[in-house]
Amino acid sequence: MMITHEGHTDWVTSVAFSPDGKSVVSGSYDITVRMWNANSSSPIGKPLEGHSYSVNSVSYSPLDNLIASGSYDDTIRLWDSSTGRQSGDILKGDHYFLSVAFSPDAKLIGSGGNYSSPVGSAVQLWDVQTRKAASGPLTGHTGHVWSVSFSPDGTRLVSGSEDKTILVWDVERKKHILGPLKGHTDWVRSVGFSPDSAQIVSCSLDHTIRLWDPRTGQPIGNPYIGHTNTVNSVCFSPRGTYLASGSLDKTIRLWDVRTGRQVEEPFVEHTNSVTSVAFSPCGQFVASGSNDSKVIIRRVLDEDQYSAADDVEPQEVTSRMQMSDEDDPDCSLELQMATNQAFVQEVRKDSESDNDIEPQIVGTMSLIRDVLNSSVSPSAESVVAPGVPFLGLETGLKTLSNLEPKKEAIAIQSQSIEAELPGLKGDLTEDANTSRNRPILQAGQNLKEEALALELQMRETNDPELDFIDRANEILDEVEELLQLIHMPNARADSSHRPLLDMSLSVLA
Repeated sequence: MMITHEGHTDWVTSVAFSPDGKSVVSGSYDITVRMWNANSSSPIGKPLEGHSYSVNSVSYSPLDNLIASGSYDDTIRLWDSSTGRQSGDILKGDHYFLSVAFSPDAKLIGSGGNYSSPVGSAVQLWDVQTRKAASGPLTGHTGHVWSVSFSPDGTRLVSGSEDKTILVWDVERKKHILGPLKGHTDWVRSVGFSPDSAQIVSCSLDHTIRLWDPRTGQPIGNPYIGHTNTVNSVCFSPRGTYLASGSLDKTIRLWDVRTGRQVEEPFVEHTNSVTSVAFSPCGQFVASGSNDSKVIIRRVLDEDQYSAADDVEPQEVTSRMQMSDEDDPDCSLELQMATNQAFVQEVRKDSESDNDIEPQIVGTMSLIRDVLNSSVSPSAESVVAPGVPFLGLETGLKTLSNLEPKKEAIAIQSQSIEAELPGLKGDLTEDANTSRNRPILQAGQNLKEEALALELQMRETNDPELDFIDRANEILDEVEELLQLIHMPNARADSSHRPLLDMSLSVLA
């Protein structure tokens, strides 16, 4: 599957997927920002116009409809993707912007750009709400900064510069805490954190891609070699198992982080330099922008490949609403819901493989772990909310400053799941004669009952935090057992299995 979008009249400089995976935004030398349908070859609305010089970078907010764009006109502009209009005041800098990135909580924008002496910096933070600088220039680099990216928890920012180095910054203290990371022999063009924050990736004019340890600053393994010219852009897949890279050699390459090797032959659809690449939230598609003025979206991984990458689990949690039935069902696995029945939501009756359900379960396990390991626990006041299953977090958590964005996303997704379950169960029931759907349906129903029981128990307990941890851990164990069931559909439960798994297996008899 491949979709080609044509409409820009000059080089495409940057692309990014929306959090729900339904659209792609692009910036261009034609001084416009454009939105494209990720599932069909049609643009969304008209070009977003306002910049007076080239648009160098675009970024989607992870929690709302905002798009940020940075330009040679010394401004960052915010756009409402739902209306296609500029949102609020312009962020005005003292220099041009080469890179912009939203923080995971959508409160800050990090920027990289022109190095100007005697200030001696090209990295800065901006407050999205006030549209003002949230920091002075962050000093450290000695050349233009081509790329900035936040860590998944928002505490750090990484930057790559034409001074051939990488710096890591403490966002709260607004000072660099690691680096310079040295190894590239030419400009660093793109940088980013892995979803679990355990690695930093970079690419360079020296034709290589490198991985770094963000704790020590040391390189991890050998450089990735394969491109024959400047590597302009690199990014991790949502689970951190793969890298996608785009190059001046006109190719896009996919790499397995576990082996350091290319996964497939290079993608060669573009006829000019590939300037930007981005994975879809579901991990199966890569969007690219090129100097041929095109935006291309292509499938790079099928479900079997992607669901096999279970050893690296996603840590970054953003608000991602589900796709509707008319959208591409193969990409619906992007929704890693944080309720224990979440994995059931995206099963479609036309799914052909047991592995279709596996990424949902893996994502559910990861998100439960993420919340359990969070340093901020749900407060007693926010634990109970009528009508929201599983965690019982309040809706509209944007007003509660003591909760992390991951919990905000959980509450939003919980509502969506609750609305989807009746229709989904009906679809599965129609196919109840198949052995793969019957245990999944039964397990999903049992997990939903567990969720409702958990909600009720959290209402009645005097210690909701303790109950939250104990019950979530129990459900996590049961979901892990269900994952084994999908891998071994002919298995039989032994005495060590929980009742949930026993009931699921009994349906196969």
